[in-house]
Amino acid sequence: MISYQFGDVDAHGATIRAQAASLEAEHQAIIRDVLAAGDFWGGASSSMASTDSAVGASWA
Repeated sequence: MISYQFGDVDAHGATIRAQAASLEAEHQAIIRDVLAAGDFWGGASSSMASTDSAVGASWA
């Protein structure tokens, strides 16, 4: 039989919330890096159409 106490569940929830906040911060940092890379490369990554024309639509 598995028995849970409120304190155990509450502590686990707090851990998950902290991990989610950390993951969200990392996600935002990645997004900033991706946007900065797009700006650095002249915005070629802004749309697939411009990327296709830049490479001659030779993806496949």
